[in-house]
Amino acid sequence: PVRRVSALSLPMLLRVMNYPEQGLDQLPATAAAGTRNGAIIDDA
Repeated sequence: PVRRVSALSLPMLLRVMNYPEQGLDQLPATAAAGTRNGAIIDDA
């Protein structure tokens, strides 16, 4: 099957590439977690 992705950020892509054993149905949730966990707020 073919799936299309739009608006993919670098943290999302890196997160998905680190979990190759996951199926296509699980990868969107993994990508979303990469966005939530990949953002760092710097108060400096």
